[in-house]
Amino acid sequence: LRWNHQMKKYPSITKKCPDPSKVIWAFDKIDGSNIRVEWFRKHGFSKFASRTRLLGPDQGLLFLAETLFRQNHAEELERRFREAGFDRAMVFAEFHGPNSFAGDHVEGEEHRLTLIDLSVHRKGFMDPQEFIEFTEGLDTAPLLYNGPATPEFIQSVRESRLEGVTEEGVVCKGRKTRSGSMMFKIKSDKWLDRLRSYCGDNENLFNKLA
Repeated sequence: LRWNHQMKKYPSITKKCPDPSKVIWAFDKIDGSNIRVEWFRKHGFSKFASRTRLLGPDQGLLFLAETLFRQNHAEELERRFREAGFDRAMVFAEFHGPNSFAGDHVEGEEHRLTLIDLSVHRKGFMDPQEFIEFTEGLDTAPLLYNGPATPEFIQSVRESRLEGVTEEGVVCKGRKTRSGSMMFKIKSDKWLDRLRSYCGDNENLFNKLA
């Protein structure tokens, strides 16, 4: 477990927009399970984990994530990491299928592993535009909007009117500043209503997943 604890974790995402005047990149929020993959120049892709622990066969469908990554992303990312001169990097992705919801996945469906972020050792998370350019041609969360987080934009997400948005909502990212990366999420009312039904009277679970 100590080995796993050394892996960078994906940050918890706030629901509050810290600065509506800043330009943001809004990516479709994939409704899946967070996967982490660590790359070392010396060892290649050698660590695979969920949000909380190293991947193992006891994690059911999530265990497929390593195979999907090696089939669809590993070779090309390896080439790009080496060309960029990286020594170590962390890949963040979402494991999901057509009917995945709130971390639950359906047996027998075809699942995908979609890239959502890259973090480079000693540099931190890539800026959103850099991420888009670096991962061109790979399966990544689509960019749906680029501009200020206006009330109209936020409402369009909540009402599921933003073009291209799937059911859950969007993750908004800004350029890095001295205080770090700006990131916040907006979820659709439709998805939150579905989550409310899914959680029933379990308020703690609803708050955790919302």
